[in-house]
Amino acid sequence: PKRLPKRVVAPADDNCFIDAIALLKKHGKVVIKAGGGTRHQPDLLKSFAESINAPVALSPGSVGVLPDRHPLNMHVSGSKGTISGNYAMENAELVIVMGARAVCQSDCSGTGYLNAKAVININGDIESAAHYNNTVMLCGDIGVIIVRLLEVFKNHRRPEEIEQQAEGWVSSCCKRKSMWQELKSVRCSEHMLYDVAWKQHVLTQPSAIKTADRFTKKINGIRIFDAGDVQANGFQIIEVDHPDQSITESGSSYMGFAVSSLLSNAIADEPRYMVAFTGDGSFMMNPQILVDAVVHGVKAMIIIFDNRRMAAISSLQTDQYNKDFATNDGTQIDYVAMANAFTGVRGFFGGFTFQALEAALEEAHNHKGLSVVHVPVYWGDDPLRDMGAYGRWNVGPWCEDVERLYTEQTI
Repeated sequence: PKRLPKRVVAPADDNCFIDAIALLKKHGKVVIKAGGGTRHQPDLLKSFAESINAPVALSPGSVGVLPDRHPLNMHVSGSKGTISGNYAMENAELVIVMGARAVCQSDCSGTGYLNAKAVININGDIESAAHYNNTVMLCGDIGVIIVRLLEVFKNHRRPEEIEQQAEGWVSSCCKRKSMWQELKSVRCSEHMLYDVAWKQHVLTQPSAIKTADRFTKKINGIRIFDAGDVQANGFQIIEVDHPDQSITESGSSYMGFAVSSLLSNAIADEPRYMVAFTGDGSFMMNPQILVDAVVHGVKAMIIIFDNRRMAAISSLQTDQYNKDFATNDGTQIDYVAMANAFTGVRGFFGGFTFQALEAALEEAHNHKGLSVVHVPVYWGDDPLRDMGAYGRWNVGPWCEDVERLYTEQTI
């Protein structure tokens, strides 16, 4: 069967666009929530954000739709969002949702927009477009709708006080962006900490991910992130300037997503080198790729950041109950030997230093098939272990506070 022709759909009359412009003329504190639906429209998103002078908060699946250092890019927001992304989300009065679903990772279990008074929702999915209260729905193709919005907006001028409010708002968001960049610089520096499970000093996960990210950028590879702790740190750490440089499992917690994705390298018309960033827990959920890669001729790399546990759950437990329970079993796995047991796959040990990791990545990249790099990383009480969490999530003992905030919101 052939692919059906794509028909572009957009609102047929201008009334909804006029309603949207009226909201833009009323509010200066605007945030654009860019979801995965914007991945195919990065240039239009950038033009729109600059035209209305609005910060952009990303979803995990939309990293790269704005260049990392663009002043309006506040980075990821949500349950596992950044300081700057969540500040923009929580303090905006008008939310422009573009191609985003209202899932827990995206909007802090419904409590992300604490001060929002109205929403403009641009979405191809009607259910998602109608999710929030006080909403102007613009259903259809994001690109066509942005172009039309910009055309209508050119004929309208925001009041001077609203323009000034927007300037002050962007300035305050940029201060939080600077705070976030400073924290990221500290957490991603070359730290090594003593780990109880490894019984020696090992790399911290943020610094190891940063090292791997630099290498992936150097080889022009695609970063694929698995669900879990590696993902939560990864989409906060990487610095990409286009959406095709990074792909992540987008909120459904499909452990094993990243390594399984490498199979697409074998069937793509124009394959690019792919690097799967995964944790030991996610990798063990679906190691079938070790067979599939040989059978189908995959040339790619898996990096296993091994903290000997399900660290995303460990972190939740310690945050909520000050103790982790049953997330590690004390079993040390030799992932290098495991990889080398499959003819055609090569395993490499990433070592306990940054120099060793960089050398292992080079060797792994030179292999003509699938390579696996095993990197021991730290888990413990030291805050350098991860990037931190700055959002809310409706789970466990947090539910009462999250649900109270949910009932207080106007949208």
